[in-house]
Amino acid sequence: MKVERREFLRLLGFFGAAAVSGQLVIGSEKPQEVPLGKRKLIREIDGLPESPIKVLLLQRIKPYYRLDPPKTVDFGGIEIQIQHPEVRLKPENINQVSGRFTFRESRPSEPLYPTQTTVVKIPYVGLLLDSERAEIPPQNLALDGTPLLEITFPYNRPFYTGFSPLIEVTTPDSSVIKPEYKKLYEVFERFVLIKEACSHLVFDLWVEEMVKKMHHLGFRSKVEARKADGSKATAEIVSQSINEIHNFSGRIVAAIDLAAYAVAFKAAEGTELVDLRYLDENYKKVYAGMRDISLGETPEDILYNSLRWALTTPEARLLHHAGSLDRIP
Repeated sequence: MKVERREFLRLLGFFGAAAVSGQLVIGSEKPQEVPLGKRKLIREIDGLPESPIKVLLLQRIKPYYRLDPPKTVDFGGIEIQIQHPEVRLKPENINQVSGRFTFRESRPSEPLYPTQTTVVKIPYVGLLLDSERAEIPPQNLALDGTPLLEITFPYNRPFYTGFSPLIEVTTPDSSVIKPEYKKLYEVFERFVLIKEACSHLVFDLWVEEMVKKMHHLGFRSKVEARKADGSKATAEIVSQSINEIHNFSGRIVAAIDLAAYAVAFKAAEGTELVDLRYLDENYKKVYAGMRDISLGETPEDILYNSLRWALTTPEARLLHHAGSLDRIP
């Protein structure tokens, strides 16, 4: 995946400098500040021990949440629009910390309409066990055995392109936390930030693998569409297809959510984020079973091994997650 590489350095005062009457007049515009949620996320990613997972978080996820995120990201040859990535911190009158990641918090583009009813084939990569593959009807398998999902886009129904990522962490309001639990909630908030960053990472890797497989199989990833004003455009259909699958809240949602725990546990190994003093009983059971597991070093290994862990590890289901592993897709 290619993202625009920029350093978002802002030099104080040097905005629109101009020479007037032999003097240098410095613009008074103040530099923008990265919002608190993004600052916390970036600090946690930067503070992780060195590992292949940290490298991926730095290369693929951190750019989304900097001051000037990429406008588009290349997923396996398809440019997908990115709008308004956000890290939202929600203090509430509760006694727990929770988090979620969504790739499309809002509709990131104007509505588009296919010029004709279009059927899109989506490769269901990394989400079926070999024992389940035999149950798939032959018409839903590609020539190389890849399971396929078909999504129909009627010509008169709008669709939207792009991703608008959100990481949201809900925490107890500081006013309701007893002093003896302050450290516990602080560490858990930090872990949840990393876990949801890993949710974004697993999703990011899965989309790229899926698009690469689409191209390998010769499937369309763009359609001819018309805008609301009647003008024509060629638009990517990948992001809307994924949105349609996610709306079913089935295995793809659950597997990515659970795989992110495995990736986060491995990313945080050796830090207080996975100190047993701060883990609840379910987390302790899961983490204890992961200590001798390797997710690999390449992006593909980390993706497929973490998804396989989510699908085959009974203890994984103890962790809070969205979607249902038992419902395909």
